[in-house]
Amino acid sequence: MCFGNRKAVTLVESLVSLTLLTALISCVFGSFYISKLSAARATHKVVAMNLARQYMEKEISKGYNNGSYCTFTSSAPVIWTDPADGVKYSIAPSPIVAPDLGTVSSTEGTNYKIIGFVVTCYAPSGGVESTERVVTCIADGHV
Repeated sequence: MCFGNRKAVTLVESLVSLTLLTALISCVFGSFYISKLSAARATHKVVAMNLARQYMEKEISKGYNNGSYCTFTSSAPVIWTDPADGVKYSIAPSPIVAPDLGTVSSTEGTNYKIIGFVVTCYAPSGGVESTERVVTCIADGHV
């Protein structure tokens, strides 16, 4: 028996090379899957921030309004479903902005309404995917 001059591949060599090739291919396809998930998550964050911006602009366009919210009459969230992919978003006044901090007076006598929103994106499977928070101030305009 002479092993130095063989022209065939053994079964063990074939299995090892097949295992290595399978691991390499699964890593490559796994990276594509992770990229797809990251792109979807980034899209959901952009939609959530745009939704928060829309509500923020509504509040800013209404003005000071004695320090109260104009777009919400209660703390219950508004549920919005994206027609493109069916992902649900909820938007609510921020619990970070406490009611007693809702109006702040400056040293010049100007009142500011502090407003904030929390937008939560729910994954299609039902779990929370991301939460975005925004806060700003609106001046009274009466000095």
